[in-house]
Amino acid sequence: MDAQFTREWGAGEAFANTGTTLFGQLGQGVNSTNWGVKAGFQFPNGSLWWGYDATQHHAHALGGGAIISPYTVGYTADPLYVDSMVQGLVGVGPGHGWRVRAAYWVLPMALQLTAGYSQFTTYFSGNSNWTHFNVSYFPQGMFRGLCLRDQVEVGNGGAVGLFPGSGQHSFVYNRVMMTYQF
Repeated sequence: MDAQFTREWGAGEAFANTGTTLFGQLGQGVNSTNWGVKAGFQFPNGSLWWGYDATQHHAHALGGGAIISPYTVGYTADPLYVDSMVQGLVGVGPGHGWRVRAAYWVLPMALQLTAGYSQFTTYFSGNSNWTHFNVSYFPQGMFRGLCLRDQVEVGNGGAVGLFPGSGQHSFVYNRVMMTYQF
C-alpha cells in the first residue's frame, strides 16, 4: 500500500499580469493540493493494483488548482498513480481519477502482457477514460538489457480537444519503443 500528498503554491504575479490560463481558468498564482492511494498484490508471474488520486479545486488559482508540471506534455511522467500514456490527472486538471492495472509474465522474465484502465472526472475537462494494452519482450543472452515494447491506448470522452491532435471525443495512441539498460 502506498500513499502520496503533493502541495504547490506560489505568488505567480507573472500569471496574473500576462492573463495566463490553464483549462480556461485565469490564475493569480499556483495553488494545488493533491493526494492519492495505491494498493495491490502480486501473484505467481503477475500483479494487480488499483490507484486513486484527487486534486482539489482552488478558486482564483491557475487552472483552478491544477498541478503545474513541465514533465507531462506529450509523454506522461508525472508522479501520480492515475495516468495513461499521454494524459494523467495532471494533464486533465483538478478532479479525481482511478486506475487499475494487471501485468502477467507469459514467459517468465522474457514476455510480459499488461492491461489497464484509467478514468478521470474533472471540473474543466469533462469525464474521460483510457484503456491500455502493453506487450513487452525482454530478450535474454547476449541481448540481455534490451526491451521491445508495443503499447496501445484508446481514450474516450472528455471535452472537445482533450486528446492531442484530435478534435473528437476519442483517440487511439500506439507507441513502439526499444530501450536498452546499460
